[in-house]
Amino acid sequence: MSKGRLEAFSDGVLAIVLTITVLKLNPPGGFDAASLKPFASLLMAYVIGYTFVGIQWINHHRLFDPLESVTPKIMWKNLNWLF
Repeated sequence: MSKGRLEAFSDGVLAIVLTITVLKLNPPGGFDAASLKPFASLLMAYVIGYTFVGIQWINHHRLFDPLESVTPKIMWKNLNWLF
């Protein structure tokens, strides 16, 4: 397996994770501060989760940059990391 294919698979899994986190967000009733206040904690949780997944995504690509090929051992480790 090529390094690019494994990275693309991992990117896809992370994209699905981010999509699932967005499904819990419902649009507020209005666009003023009073309408957004009940969503503040949920929005903050989303921002923190998005930031965490983004940091993991960046670190994942940094780890794979120096690799020239992917072994089965690396594929299993990547699968465990994605879990």
